[in-house]
Amino acid sequence: MDVCVECGSTNIASRLDTDGLVYECRLCGALGGNAAAVQRLLDADQARAQGVSPVVWPLVQGLQSLPGIRVHGSDGGDPRRGAMPFVQWQVLDGRGLMQLENVAKSLQLAAAVLQCAWAIEVGFESTLLFTLRPRDATGSVASAQADAGLLQRSLDRDSRLSWWRGGRAPG
Repeated sequence: MDVCVECGSTNIASRLDTDGLVYECRLCGALGGNAAAVQRLLDADQARAQGVSPVVWPLVQGLQSLPGIRVHGSDGGDPRRGAMPFVQWQVLDGRGLMQLENVAKSLQLAAAVLQCAWAIEVGFESTLLFTLRPRDATGSVASAQADAGLLQRSLDRDSRLSWWRGGRAPG
């Protein structure tokens, strides 16, 4: 990309992402290059604008999209602090209780591909809160961070299945 397709500027910077090369116009900010890499950068910018770590952003979005659930907080984890990633939410109504059950089923189904054992914890901080996090600290933070993306893909896949929408449960 020698010239920006948006503004025609030749002031272009390139960055190598894990999915490929991304070009950014230093004049207008337009992005180009590998579509997956561009989307990851856009998602990361959106996550930071919402005060959420890009590591758990897809999981936060997925849980937030479920009826009857409001995401309360999250953390992407930090290897220096030994802090594991988590997403915390509040159940707003009966629909949220059904979603909680479905998330637990999806977590159980995904366990075989996850690097860490994950669990949903229940706590109270002026309201009942549910926290999805690695069950113990035996896995590495990097493994748990990689699992966050796998968890979102599992939730996305499972939420389209009949048992999620009120059909017969798996197993």
